[in-house]
This record gives sequence, C-alpha cells and structure tokens, in this order.
Amino acid sequence: MKASRILTLVLFAVGFVNAQNPRLEFEAASVRPMNTRPSGPVDRALGCRGSDGGSPGTVIPVGRCIARYEPLRMVIALAYDIPPASMYPYEGQVLSGPDWINREVYNIEAKADAPATQAQLRQMLQALLAERFKLKVHRELREMPAWALVAKNGAKGVKFQSAPKDRECGDQRRRDHRYELGATTLTGHCHAFVPGTGEVMIEGRSVEMADLAEMLSIWAERIVVDKTGVQGLFDVKLPRFMPPQMAAAALSANIAGGAEGARVKVLEAQISLPTLNSVLDQMGLKLESTKAPVEVIVIDSVERPTEN
Repeated sequence: MKASRILTLVLFAVGFVNAQNPRLEFEAASVRPMNTRPSGPVDRALGCRGSDGGSPGTVIPVGRCIARYEPLRMVIALAYDIPPASMYPYEGQVLSGPDWINREVYNIEAKADAPATQAQLRQMLQALLAERFKLKVHRELREMPAWALVAKNGAKGVKFQSAPKDRECGDQRRRDHRYELGATTLTGHCHAFVPGTGEVMIEGRSVEMADLAEMLSIWAERIVVDKTGVQGLFDVKLPRFMPPQMAAAALSANIAGGAEGARVKVLEAQISLPTLNSVLDQMGLKLESTKAPVEVIVIDSVERPTEN
C-alpha cells in the first residue's frame, strides 16, 4: 500500500513538472524538399531570430526559424548551436550521420505563436526535426587536436585597433552572426565578420578574441580556442593569407599535371601569399598546438521527412 502511494506521488510530481514546463513547439511549420538551385546569395537563408536581440541585418522575421537552400546537416547544426566554423576542420566529426544529410536540401519555415528567445526557438527547431525527420541525437565531449590562440607579448602586443567605446552593440553576441550567409556589410553589427577586399582576408567589427578564434577555425584545420587573455572589443582587418587547404590543392594539381595542372595558373598568385601563421605573427598572435574538449552531436537515427 505504501509503495503504491509513493508511486502515485511520483507520477503526480512528474505530471506537475511537465505541466509547468511544456514542450516548446512552433505554432506552424512547413518542410518541403528543394530540387532547384538558388539564383544567387539572396535566395539562401539559415537562422532563427528570437526576441532577445540578433543581427540588425538579418532578413529573418522575429519569432521564426528559416532554412532555404542549405543541406539538412546545417539545419541540425543550427538547432543544436554547433558553430559552422567548427564543421570545417572536423568534417563529419562534430556532426556525424548518414551521407544524405550533406546533400539533400529542404525549405523549412517555422513560426512561434508567442515571443520566444533564441534558445527557445532552437528547442522548437529540435522538436520539429524530431517530429518530421524522426531525428534522435546524443551529445558527447571528445578530446580533439586543437590550436590555442596566444598573444605573444600580452595585450599591448596585439596589433588590432580597439573598437570605439561609445559604439552601440546592444545585446549582440557572436551567436547572432554565426549563420548569416552572404553578408557584405558590417554596418550596425558587432561580433561580426565579412570577407575582406584587396589585401584584407576578413574584416571584423567590435569582435572579441574568442570571436576571432572561432573564425580562424575555418582555415586552421583544427578548432581554435582563445588563450590570449586579451579583453575588450576590436575592429579587425586580417591581411590576406594562403589557407592550408588551398596550398594542398595547388600542390596536388601541380603533381597531377595536364588538365589539373592548368589549375596551378589560377593559384600561382595566391601561392605567394603569406601563411596564416605568418599573418598572425604580424598581428602579435600565434597558434600553439594543444588538445581541447569539443562537443559533438552524434545522430542516432534520422529519416527523410513526412509530408506537410
């Protein structure tokens, strides 16, 4: 009898907690496979925009998550807040699953029925993926090779311009800009980067050293973690350099000769560029080999979506 009463109390408590914390879901959502190609960068979109800030330049309305012309793996990365920059050095490792999620593209548009934060929208997107794609995942922390971004001579040796102290950044964070595609301007943005022009590889506005470290992961072939100890916001112009991946491609093309060798002519001018390490050295920074815990998402199961 006593055991029965205890079980009843436990079930009541669980029901009460679930009632107090209902599952977050979108009011309406559409999922459609896309079989066409985008006509330009403006056709592409990927992101969620919550009520707690966000990029001033985003085209995504508040309270929505939108994906257009992006493979499913990028939508999953968005839902689980995996920085796209970490997906380049660890191809197939930070998000592992069947190969078709890298190829198949879906148009996903989802709307919340009430104001929701970025974190809440991501939870709703997770629920949508679970419902429509039968997605099941688990998280792991794995020790992986990494780079530590270090200031060679402390903060005074870092040769980036400090951002104006009176610049209005509001509640912007690096997360607000991770999934922006085809950005060409930094006006009104903080913690954001755009591709540079001329002698500049990338340009950042009001960025922290941790923001820069995340971006460097794209080219460094390992995740980069900030170990500079340098505080504050900076306006960054990183001189153009030869990404290691491009150097390897040029070498491969040169060895292959023939038609492949013709590609070398296109790369010759770029091969003469300095390396990433030499550019960082000019800026008073360096990369040191280390290991770091990297959060990965392992896909346990996923299916092609059900009809709307």
